[in-house]
Amino acid sequence: MLLSFCWFFPSNSGNSLAFPEIFTFKELPFLVASNDDSNPIDEVVGAGTIDKIEGKVEEDMGTVEKKLGEVEGKTQELKKEVTGTVQEIKGQTKQNVGEMKSRLEDASSELEEASEDLLDSVKSLFGK
Repeated sequence: MLLSFCWFFPSNSGNSLAFPEIFTFKELPFLVASNDDSNPIDEVVGAGTIDKIEGKVEEDMGTVEKKLGEVEGKTQELKKEVTGTVQEIKGQTKQNVGEMKSRLEDASSELEEASEDLLDSVKSLFGK
């Protein structure tokens, strides 16, 4: 047999508990005893109150965890987006370097041909 005791402050407004900072003799706490597994708070403020409170706390904890998961997900998403953007920029830069090398090679070949043509023209002008 379980015997539990708990101190409560009665409220003038009905079934709710009041925890007054200043109280009169009529508001002194009273002792609630229970000889079964029921919760004395449920007996004072109504059946299922403890379950409702525990359920609300559990629900709120779940909401917080869910929001943390969303933030973590957004952080991971942002990290992937930044990483992808950096990789795109690297790829574009490498393509631009390749294009510049190709243009430099083409310009070098054209310059070489132009200097050979100029040399041939000078040789033919002087008869060599």
